[in-house]
Amino acid sequence: MPTPPDAPILVDHLFRHEAGRLVAVLTRLFGFDRLEVAEDLVQDTFVQAYETWRLRGLPDNPTAWLYKVAKNKAYTYVQRQRTAEKATADLRLGLPAGYTIQAHIEAAFQALSDSQLQMLFAVCHPRLPADAQVALALKTLCGFSIAEVSHAFLTTPDTITKRLYRAKEKIRQEQLSMDFPPAEALPGRLDGVLRCIYLLFNEGYYSASPDAVVRQDLCREALRLGLLLLEAPATRQPAVYALVALMCFHASRLASRTAADGDLLPWHAQDRARWHPGLQAQGVAHLNAAATGLEVTSYHVEAMIAYHHTQPDTPAKWQELLQLFNQLLRLQASPIVALSRAYVLSKSNSPAAAIAAAEQIEGMGSSGLYHALLGELYEGLNQQRAAAHWQQALALTTEVRKQDMLRERLQRCLAG
Repeated sequence: MPTPPDAPILVDHLFRHEAGRLVAVLTRLFGFDRLEVAEDLVQDTFVQAYETWRLRGLPDNPTAWLYKVAKNKAYTYVQRQRTAEKATADLRLGLPAGYTIQAHIEAAFQALSDSQLQMLFAVCHPRLPADAQVALALKTLCGFSIAEVSHAFLTTPDTITKRLYRAKEKIRQEQLSMDFPPAEALPGRLDGVLRCIYLLFNEGYYSASPDAVVRQDLCREALRLGLLLLEAPATRQPAVYALVALMCFHASRLASRTAADGDLLPWHAQDRARWHPGLQAQGVAHLNAAATGLEVTSYHVEAMIAYHHTQPDTPAKWQELLQLFNQLLRLQASPIVALSRAYVLSKSNSPAAAIAAAEQIEGMGSSGLYHALLGELYEGLNQQRAAAHWQQALALTTEVRKQDMLRERLQRCLAG
């Protein structure tokens, strides 16, 4: 066995990709009210991996090693519960006639995709508040840290910790189940699931990590979950196709979003030769499939916007994008959407018109993105104001790579 010095890095990588899947399987096995038991067993599995691999080297198949250890821990837990005179039924295993506990656990691990899909809908139970649904899904199923969840919600880690605690208490008190929702309840649950996947992709595409402006692993995980929904007939809905199309279009440009030194590149500076034509073609196919429904969701409009960003830069394109952002504002009014519309307005009309629109947006004064846009819009019109906004953007930005980019823009503005 090799003994590389980066075993902790591999454990962290696998935790991101496999922890949520393991939690889903174990929660389906034990019951939704024992979610924390599942999380603890998965945490123990990765702690054991870190300690074992650091000392003995990596196994030939690290993922298989994790699943084997998790199965053993599940079996040990069940045995201990039985020893304490708790019936197997109390764990909701519901063993069929002739099944052993080991066989049942093995069967549960084989139904991995079903468990993840079931878990997605379980945490989006209508008795849980909408913000708790998404926070719980991001934390337990997608492997987010508390800090990443708080960034996705634009709030503090302490708020998210309390929100997760209240959600888990409600699960226990009301004995919520992990059953897949019936057909009539599916639309309401699906909205929460799609919000979760959307936030997961955004966290990767606009990373809160201080060392990375793009986290492709999160984007891939979000796309995987979206495709998982399309595999099941019950969740193969137009809104799901639209969200998957949106992610495909954005993912097609991931490789070109950063320069060789890691700095973020704006759309117009990206190397089109590095765009992924296969993902773009998948995006078009999914967008066409999304058009079969009668409802137009924000995912439909955002997917169309993302599609246009893969097309050549023409005046007609920017006019079409402006109309799409107008429609998106009607469907999903938010400062971020309004800010994006202001940028498009600068391309379809003029920087002055865009500045007027941007300065009317409320609640964005503490946003680095807001000041960065105004810095760009004011360049060429008022260098003093441009520099002031670049300075504010720099002061409000924590990501190292983005700070470097903003510092370069500020210096260029002051010199020019």
